[in-house]
Amino acid sequence: MAFVQRFENDIFISYAHADNTEGWVDNFEKRLANRLQQFDRDARITIWRDQKLGGADIFTDKIYQQLKSSALLISILSPNGFDSNWCQQERQRFEQAAPSTGGFRLDDDRIRAIKVVPTPFLYDERLRDVFSTLGYEFYERPRPDRVRRFYSPGPEFDAKLDELAQEVWDLLNHLCALAKSPKPDLSIYLATATSDFQEWRDAAARQLVAWNCRVLPDKALPNASPALRNSIQESLSQCALSVHFAGPKPGFVAEDEVEPVDVLQLDRARAQGLDRIVFRAPALHPSMDVVLQQENPRGSEDRIQPPTLDVLLQSLEDRISSLRSTPASGSALPTVY
Repeated sequence: MAFVQRFENDIFISYAHADNTEGWVDNFEKRLANRLQQFDRDARITIWRDQKLGGADIFTDKIYQQLKSSALLISILSPNGFDSNWCQQERQRFEQAAPSTGGFRLDDDRIRAIKVVPTPFLYDERLRDVFSTLGYEFYERPRPDRVRRFYSPGPEFDAKLDELAQEVWDLLNHLCALAKSPKPDLSIYLATATSDFQEWRDAAARQLVAWNCRVLPDKALPNASPALRNSIQESLSQCALSVHFAGPKPGFVAEDEVEPVDVLQLDRARAQGLDRIVFRAPALHPSMDVVLQQENPRGSEDRIQPPTLDVLLQSLEDRISSLRSTPASGSALPTVY
């Protein structure tokens, strides 16, 4: 049983046969396991790697089963290992399997893969495509034309491994917390807001998360179309309700767009026939004023002018309660934009 629920292994160490010359990988695994045990002596951290790797390094069904049942992947990269495509294949397979085990990218924008580089080599386009994340380099350059690797035992090796172990421990605990918390049963799309409404939007987002709602968009919107429209539409297509903020300041006007982004988001929600809530200020910028005067028969649109943040949050709570008591038809996971 792994430390992280739902997994057989906490860590899968990916390496090629050439990586373990002079027992480098053996020492790495042993020291990492010992350091993780020091964080919590009762924790049972399980680490898996293929102890039978030979010169051929064949990717087997057994390896794939262990890979996809692991919480984290640590890829140890050497020039020989990378050129053999061994670590690339395991990294790609791990990411492909990750959606069925909680996703590859976590909610804090970290990913479940860590790169370890024991010796330098050319970081060409292939390396950046497959291993784009920052990693841990177990070597130093005392001068531009010299390299000194870190070996165990040794203070440099121990310092770098301790840094890595802390990151691994933090990721494992984060995954534990996610495994124990219930998945959101309602997703909310909260439209982006201008500076005069940003404080209210942030408070609404925090409260929605506390109500076990998923909040969309979960990343910054693109600043040019068609990527902007595609991003909005992708999120709206998952949603059962959209929430908008309308005030005297217009949102940014994206490249290749005419209307500001706050108006665009409302237009897209209307076009989809999504139910909407519009929190509006007494004064509106001209583009939003025109839009809110238009007739729009598709979907309901509640326009609320809350005098305080508490009134806004109460309005949201009432609507969330209503959605949960009467979920959207045809959707197991109603979503609010």
